[in-house]
Amino acid sequence: MINVKILTRESIQLESEAKKATISTTTGDITVLGGHEPLISTINDGKITITRDDGHIVVYNIFYGLIHVENKKGKTNLIVMLESVEDISEHSQEALREAKLKAKLALKEKEVDFNLENNVLRNLNRFKHKK
Repeated sequence: MINVKILTRESIQLESEAKKATISTTTGDITVLGGHEPLISTINDGKITITRDDGHIVVYNIFYGLIHVENKKGKTNLIVMLESVEDISEHSQEALREAKLKAKLALKEKEVDFNLENNVLRNLNRFKHKK
């Protein structure tokens, strides 16, 4: 059993117990289970898949951040600190196609200020990880 906490600057997005969590990191996907070794890693973009005790699976797109795995008194804690996170089940296929089109147009026009670039990457990430 692991305790999962997903945070952004604005709020706590998720606080839950889980059987396991699989996370896209800059060095590849990792799966955190109870008793996992302490770890700190970075995230560019990707997804986190959380499997709860009842078998319910929750998937989030994640964008820029850090993960921290720690063991305290026999409990495994996974803390995910992110620039942004979104539940991909909230997005329809039509919204994803629209996001992909907007992202491609913005890249083609080479409009690259920091916020636009983040939005483009976020929209591409949304499309990439929706199944």
